[in-house]
Amino acid sequence: MATNINRCISIGILYNMRMSRIEMRNQKRRDVVEAIVNRKEPIHVVARVFNVPQRTVFEWLSWFRAEGWDGLNEKQRSGRPRKLSGAQIQWVYDAITLGNPQHFNFEFCLWTLKVLRELIRSRLKVELSTSSLSRLLRNPQCQATSLSCPLIPYLKSLGGDRSE
Repeated sequence: MATNINRCISIGILYNMRMSRIEMRNQKRRDVVEAIVNRKEPIHVVARVFNVPQRTVFEWLSWFRAEGWDGLNEKQRSGRPRKLSGAQIQWVYDAITLGNPQHFNFEFCLWTLKVLRELIRSRLKVELSTSSLSRLLRNPQCQATSLSCPLIPYLKSLGGDRSE
């Protein structure tokens, strides 16, 4: 029994880090069900090894019994669609990090939420609230888009950069 638990642990640890989150969740569901159905592992052991509640394991098993292996794949999620696509977010990121507002015919060379909102409205034809834009910039994928990032050389020239 100990070797089976070790096998489950090694499977849980060896997920390919290049997989998308959806693929990782699908693979975890398949691994859990495979351990129970094919290897006849006890449900409580598999749930503990994969750090999944037993109730969730039972739900995955019912999906498997109803639809087979394809039933374990993630379905379309409900919810509000994003206003900006990945390509549009990349464009905003490039606009902030590679340029300043004067490149886009704005009066000042300081990125503010108001200036960014106007840029997105004029170029991408998407209306975002200030709070939505702020939330977008706080997103871990956009951490490099800190609004102060393009200003660091300017602050250093003035002697106002205290980050060092």
